[in-house]
Amino acid sequence: MLSWFAPASGRSARFRLQLVRAIPTMHANLRRQQSVAGPGTLRAKALSLAAACRDAQWGEAVFRASLADQPWVKLHTCAEGEGGEVVSWHAGPRTPALAMLRASGQSGPRGTVAPRRDRAEAAREVARDRERIAAEQRAAVVEVLAGVFPLSDRACRVALRAVMAAARGVEVGGVRAGREGGVGCVLTAVEGALGRVDGVGWSVLVPGRQVVFRPEAATGVVRAAQRRGGRPNVAAVRVEVVA
Repeated sequence: MLSWFAPASGRSARFRLQLVRAIPTMHANLRRQQSVAGPGTLRAKALSLAAACRDAQWGEAVFRASLADQPWVKLHTCAEGEGGEVVSWHAGPRTPALAMLRASGQSGPRGTVAPRRDRAEAAREVARDRERIAAEQRAAVVEVLAGVFPLSDRACRVALRAVMAAARGVEVGGVRAGREGGVGCVLTAVEGALGRVDGVGWSVLVPGRQVVFRPEAATGVVRAAQRRGGRPNVAAVRVEVVA
């Protein structure tokens, strides 16, 4: 028992190691079986291979060829019997396929196999998508900074993110500033004012604030207020989105 279950030299360890080494060979043989002309899907090909293995005359030869279970294969010896003889894979337990599965696979492939995509073309497509998204973002930033209302949906979303960044900032001297997505926003406290950013389908409202968009956040205004001794205010600013 000790020699059988020895972690490094036992028969169990040798069987496990050789079985793991045989997996790439089995995978390569299955890929070779799938590359020949025949059914179009992997499921149909696997069913065809199973049907060939059930043949009374050639089934065992097909099974041995599919698993590379041949004496001249380097990784042939996968297990050993009690007397040291080689036990082949085909002598192991069999798992019968369901009758419904065999019947459903006899009608042929379901659908077509998608062709392999060229990696260079896929990379160029990804680069084009990124460039398109960046161009749309730049156009939205230009639209917000131009201040021509109503804004498009994309530009209004960019403006909303800038407003929320300013609203979450620290208020000093009645001024909050923030920057998001290349757009700076300054919220100035004005009694009775209603900051409004109108879009095509919806609008952003900031009660009691004047909203100004700039290429850079007005951090200089906040620092000047801090130098004058203004007390910071971290209370939240109410921002509403209405349709």
